[in-house]
Amino acid sequence: MQIMKAADHRRMPWKNGKGETAEIALFPADAGLEDFGWRLSMASVSEPGAFSIFPGIDRVLAIVQGEGLRLLVEGREAIVTPEGEAAAFAGDVDVTSDLLGGPVVDLNLMTRRGRFHGSMERVGGHERREIAGKGEATLVVLRAPCDVSSGDGSVHLARLDVVRVEGGDVLSFQPALAALDLLVVRIVESGKEAGKVLQSFTNP
Repeated sequence: MQIMKAADHRRMPWKNGKGETAEIALFPADAGLEDFGWRLSMASVSEPGAFSIFPGIDRVLAIVQGEGLRLLVEGREAIVTPEGEAAAFAGDVDVTSDLLGGPVVDLNLMTRRGRFHGSMERVGGHERREIAGKGEATLVVLRAPCDVSSGDGSVHLARLDVVRVEGGDVLSFQPALAALDLLVVRIVESGKEAGKVLQSFTNP
């Protein structure tokens, strides 16, 4: 397994310059904002505003901290909260957000349309859960501390750490001080099912 500690995520400004993003993973690893195949990042949102435009990109967004966001995607509303489903929408349409309460941290997956497709699934509960690596990439974002084990041993990870589960591997996630609270991100090649996103605004 590959562990990406929260403190090590690369910080960079938003494309529109109005905030900061913590970049978690990128493919290819040396790609820029104009030519990546897929990109997973977290962003702090402290005020209402417009999203950056990414032509040819599809996005999936979930909340990792805070009460949530109200999104307007070309006039259609989606409420995104920590307890609810992620929202999927095209990156090249007009999207604005408003805070439901105070500032939030969101998890943002971007995939290049026609090459990759992505999904996010929330996994929780008080029991141990096993997660297998599938597709192009499987990344697990911790919204609460937990213990992660493989055939090579066990490690305790903190909130907002990320684990990449390699294809063919199965990792065990054990609750620590609180219940499990995971976001499982899957990326597959286009044409292969990645998972279900309830609030979908992605272009057909």
